Amino acid sequence: MACPVEIFVEGVLRRAGVKYERDRELSPGQHSIDFYLPDQDLWIEVCQFHTPRKIEQLSRLPDVVLVQGFGAAKGLGKLLDRSL
Repeated sequence: MACPVEIFVEGVLRRAGVKYERDRELSPGQHSIDFYLPDQDLWIEVCQFHTPRKIEQLSRLPDVVLVQGFGAAKGLGKLLDRSL
């Protein structure tokens, strides 16, 4: 189940017209990354709080943006969606 910050970020991406894939799994048995932006070849991991699992997720990919907390999500939203 998506956390409120993930739901917010997904709405921002959708409103901004950014093409994305949700909960893309890298390989069987590993945790998925929340968003993959294929046009930018960029990953976005979203969380409300830091957890040890995040370190494991982020260490598997070279290009990951971590959005931690609503303040960071709103900042990302302002960069992508001028209506916020």
